[in-house]
Amino acid sequence: IQFEIVYIFNKTNGVDNDSKDKDLEFLCSLNISVTYSLIVNCSSIFSQITKVFLRAKAILSNGSFIGEIGNSLIAN
Repeated sequence: IQFEIVYIFNKTNGVDNDSKDKDLEFLCSLNISVTYSLIVNCSSIFSQITKVFLRAKAILSNGSFIGEIGNSLIAN
């Protein structure tokens, strides 16, 4: 199955660059096509996206999760 990953990054959320670089390096090592985009550009590519995976900092016992800044924008 051919697919492409769109990696959306919010530069204001304070995630260290090593984490982002490791994620991108791992995906590229699997020969997966990766497009990198800032969160301000995500509205222009939403029509092409069929599935969304969000990184969570914590998952609560009621099923809610605590995420990075900008996750609510993408989830809505």
